[in-house]
Amino acid sequence: MALSETLTNSSTKEAVDPTKAPIPDLKRWSMVQANERTYGEEARMRYGDKAVDDANKRLMSLTDEEWNSREKLEGAIIDQLKIVMEAGSESPEAADLAAMHKRFIELSWGEGAYSTQAHLGLADGYLADKRFIHYYDSRAGEGATKVLVAALKANLQ
Repeated sequence: MALSETLTNSSTKEAVDPTKAPIPDLKRWSMVQANERTYGEEARMRYGDKAVDDANKRLMSLTDEEWNSREKLEGAIIDQLKIVMEAGSESPEAADLAAMHKRFIELSWGEGAYSTQAHLGLADGYLADKRFIHYYDSRAGEGATKVLVAALKANLQ
């Protein structure tokens, strides 16, 4: 994706030189670019260019309030995952975790792009990808990714 497409809320001058972009836009752009480097090729093969481009545009178009909410939610998911590791993947706490994760995915993909089937497919991918396992297990404890996926499967179907 071209930088000018990614910085949808910025001027052409800012799109050409990201150092001139407002700090929130630069932070979002950096995150989108990091995700693109890490997961982009695979995501584009799996979901198609349009889906990935739309998700990237969605992230870049979040208001400051939505962005901050998304970041807080990301941290809260990890905290809740730690609780669910103790309580179990079919506990009320796990239902809360699944709802939180669903909201996070909706914020990332955009309203109307979410489906339970796609979410559960993504969750299955978490277990097959060392990058996702590292992300969750390093933050919430060994086995956290398996617990998250079990909680999603138990509570989203």
